[in-house]
Amino acid sequence: MEKIPRHLDSSPHPDEPLQKEQLPVKSRILVMLGARMINPKGLENWQFPLFISHDTDSSTPPPGEISGGFSRMRGVQSEYEQFQKENPSQKMIVLVTGGKEKDGSSRADEAARQLISRYGLPENSVISLGSTGSTLGNAGATVEYIRAHQEELGAIDTIEIATNEYHMLRAWVMFTKSICELTTKTQPEIASEDIARIEEIFHKALRAQDTYSPSLVKETRIQVMTILEPYF
Repeated sequence: MEKIPRHLDSSPHPDEPLQKEQLPVKSRILVMLGARMINPKGLENWQFPLFISHDTDSSTPPPGEISGGFSRMRGVQSEYEQFQKENPSQKMIVLVTGGKEKDGSSRADEAARQLISRYGLPENSVISLGSTGSTLGNAGATVEYIRAHQEELGAIDTIEIATNEYHMLRAWVMFTKSICELTTKTQPEIASEDIARIEEIFHKALRAQDTYSPSLVKETRIQVMTILEPYF
């Protein structure tokens, strides 16, 4: 899980900003990004795999085995149960995103259904967000949902993302940048020396791609996020 490091103004009218102190913080928002599904028996029984292999038919397959939707939903279940135990007066809302399979089946709808029926989350705590499946589209849909439900949700301090380690840095950057633009109408200006530092980190990681490992991906993500966080 990673947090978007800025306050999200949940006002439905961007020209009439709602000050954070006007609404109490009542909800925690966790966005579960879309996950691939499989249907090994050819029946209408979609499953989310524990891992996704590098030999997937995706146009941009990962360089190695990464955690799949099953792991993601177990993580969401654990976060939900722990949060509600420690914060009984607050509420966690899980926003589920995702595109469609080749037959038109919605990954978001199926993940939301399973979070409720299989993992025990309350129906009123899980929301399937319709989107094209793109990360930017997911960020926009998240902002619009929060704005449309501001009175129910209260002020939102942070938005958290649930995805695999391989996708986390990309998702964090795109969500943070998109939410910043949607809520403040501005873009952060990254100093040239910090851009150079990030490029060097990526070049170093790419040179080591023959020895891909989850720890290398995590180390690279943390280094880049440490540089970028002060800008948001």
